[in-house]
Amino acid sequence: MPAARFPPATLPAGTLPEDVEQQVRALLAAGRKIDAIKLARDATHLGLKETKDLVDAIERQAP
Repeated sequence: MPAARFPPATLPAGTLPEDVEQQVRALLAAGRKIDAIKLARDATHLGLKETKDLVDAIERQAP
């Protein structure tokens, strides 16, 4: 049986729901980047590279 596939993300590139983005920022501040990527990926169903790029962009915006 083939692996289940998620439908393509419906969010515009670079967009996370506000609550998820806040959680991602908190995880990044705590030094938990892998957990931040996992959370963002679960929320968006983007591929790993796209999600990492998104989290990297959020990380660059941090003060």
